[in-house]
Amino acid sequence: MRVFLSLLLVLAASILPAVAQPAPRVVTVSLTYRERIALPPGSRAVVEVIAAGSQVAAREEIALNGRQVPVPARVAVDPMRLPQDAALALRGTLTDPSGNLRWTGSKPLRFAPDGAPTDLGTLILTRAAAGATAETRTFAYQCGAERVTARFDGAALHLRVAGGQEQRLRQVRSASGARYANGVGPEALTFWDRGAQALLIRGDDTVECRRLEPDTYRARGREPGWSLSLAPERLVLELDDGAQRVVTPLPAREVRDNVTHLAVRTEAHDLRVAIAPGPCRNGVDSLPYPDRVTLELDGRVLNGCGGDPAALLQGDAWTVDRIGDMAIGTDPAVTIAFDAEGRVTGRGPCNSFGGGYGIGEEGLVLGPIAATMRMCPSPAMEREAALFSVLKGTVPFDISADGVLTIGRGANMLRARRGEARQ
Repeated sequence: MRVFLSLLLVLAASILPAVAQPAPRVVTVSLTYRERIALPPGSRAVVEVIAAGSQVAAREEIALNGRQVPVPARVAVDPMRLPQDAALALRGTLTDPSGNLRWTGSKPLRFAPDGAPTDLGTLILTRAAAGATAETRTFAYQCGAERVTARFDGAALHLRVAGGQEQRLRQVRSASGARYANGVGPEALTFWDRGAQALLIRGDDTVECRRLEPDTYRARGREPGWSLSLAPERLVLELDDGAQRVVTPLPAREVRDNVTHLAVRTEAHDLRVAIAPGPCRNGVDSLPYPDRVTLELDGRVLNGCGGDPAALLQGDAWTVDRIGDMAIGTDPAVTIAFDAEGRVTGRGPCNSFGGGYGIGEEGLVLGPIAATMRMCPSPAMEREAALFSVLKGTVPFDISADGVLTIGRGANMLRARRGEARQ
């Protein structure tokens, strides 16, 4: 009898539908400009899908290898990373070998409703201002067991493997992607950039790489508006709603009594930054932030909030104990978890589910939820319908001082805690 039950369990597990993973959405476009000006050898094209204001949902970089406009381009977008109700745009740029920005433009993006490839036709670029440069971009990759830092400056790639010495690689011809090398033979180092993925080649050894999210700390405040960005190599401070801008190399950090301090002194400014962990809000109905940030610029003191609001959600799974006025039991426990890769997963009263998420100006931005398709008794299905009605679109979220997570508002709001559910 025990063997028969075990076989039944194995059979049930094998036929239980898995969480559906939607196929990538493909966008095609042709980049061009009206002026009769040739692009210099070594120029590059970049197409990006922009979501939720400035969030880059997908990016493709193309080495032109002597080609001229029109430049056909294709970018694939993971639907799990797309918010349901945020405006989307496609941005295209062309740079010369030195990283100077030559042409740029964008246009609204609406995906084909049937999932077919979306053709945006021709994107007419406009000429960039004289002297404009493509920003130096620094990315981190996980290449097998090694962490690799790649700094692109438009003319070359500067590669640092596992904290070793930085090496300069020049671009070489490639049929696809962008390929960089510092020589030939068994001692050569090659990095083949393909956007979110790459290959690290050392002699006969080839390792697949995965691009990690940029490690940039951001903070901002109001009255007057200011924003602070601490990128891997520089500090950028914008004051008075962008009227004043301070850019310096990233200073060393000093931690005292669990507060992080940074100090910068230039010919024009004396800047001090203090970052203290603790819940923070910039104003009524704003996002919750994990840190309190204080700026002191030339004797002027400004307060605000910093860190990634998503960090408050990530970590151990949350156990839901209430949706609206409906108490949620623990058999089975209803859970929800947010990972650092932009995915939300969990277990409802009946089915497992998964989807994408991000953080927008107005709260948590949830992409389409895909779930298994088990049928359960009516009470469980009703609770599950209430759960999924909360987890869609853009919804506010908050975490109280005693660690209670709320998502949604009013009667359409769920409450959860880390660990065991409490009634």
